[in-house]
Amino acid sequence: MSFYWKLKKVDYYWAAIELKDRLPELKNADTEMIADNLRGSKLNFYSRSEKKTPFWIRVTLPFAVICLLLLFLFMPINYFITGEWGYELEFFANWMRKLGF
Repeated sequence: MSFYWKLKKVDYYWAAIELKDRLPELKNADTEMIADNLRGSKLNFYSRSEKKTPFWIRVTLPFAVICLLLLFLFMPINYFITGEWGYELEFFANWMRKLGF
């Protein structure tokens, strides 16, 4: 069974609570103080949750391997035509991520 991550941006207070739970050095610190320090850092925090990959995505694995091989083989031809290595195919990248590549 394959899973991929669904990311969600969280606020500084939630991040402070998580840090307080996971780091023993912050057990005695105030949550508000931690959140204020995090606000000053201008960092972004995300939480992740597992999301099951649908069956129809997993069935496409053989076709995905063939597509990946063809894209790799035709990369020099693409370079001669466009002058850039690689491809900018966002849907293909999302498909590969869902398959676990």
